[in-house]
Parts: sequence; C-alpha cells; structure tokens
Amino acid sequence: MTSGIIRNEKGEVITVSQKRKISSRECDYEEYLLAGQTLLQFAVDCVSELCVYRDGQGGMLASIQGSFHAPVYACDMIELVATIERVGNRSRTIHFDVYKYVERGYDLKTGALKNEVLEEPLLVADGTAVTVMEKF
Repeated sequence: MTSGIIRNEKGEVITVSQKRKISSRECDYEEYLLAGQTLLQFAVDCVSELCVYRDGQGGMLASIQGSFHAPVYACDMIELVATIERVGNRSRTIHFDVYKYVERGYDLKTGALKNEVLEEPLLVADGTAVTVMEKF
C-alpha cells in the first residue's frame, strides 16, 4: 500500500490517498468479489490516516455513509482518496472516493490472468465519514 498527502496553504494536511492491490484473501464472494463492507473498511483506514496526519490521532468513527458504483475483484488495484470537508471543535467531516485504476482481465487466447490498466480511473465507491477527536 502506498500513500500520498496534500497540504493547504497553512501547511495542514487536507487530503490523503492510498493505493492498494486487492488480494484474493480479502475477497468473500464467488469469483473473488470484494465485499462492500471491506471496501468501507479500507475507506475508514484512509480517513483515520488523514486524521492522524492532521490531528495526531485517528479519532472515533461516528458515522459513515457510502455508495457503491462498480464491483471490485481480486487483483484489481484501487486508490482511496479522503479529503476534509468540514472541521468542527472535535468533529471532522471527511469525503472519500474509491477509484479502480487497474482491473483484472483474461487473455482470451490463453485464458491466463492479465490485468488491464484503465484509461480513466473508474469511481467504484464514494461517501462521507464523520470522526470525533478525543478531548484533551
């Protein structure tokens, strides 16, 4: 898994991205389909990383809402992007997007697995998470 961060003009981290390859061990369904709950778990990990960079702690997840737009399978490669939308006294509202940029495929002649790099990343999920920071 690789990460990237973006800072605003004040030097505060406002966006974190993570790239990861989906392994067959993470998939729960036939044809190595990734469960939606697992995709949300990856999004929460990205949200937590953003909170750690920004506030020094991961915070408690208060709520999460997500929408799924396309399936994700083993051997697909995804990028998760979490961006701060609103900062309260202790709460953080964070938007996340999940993109697929490499998709598993098959060589029709040999039947062998052959990944395909997509021309445009495909939005597979998005949503909003709210975290609450511990009061010191």
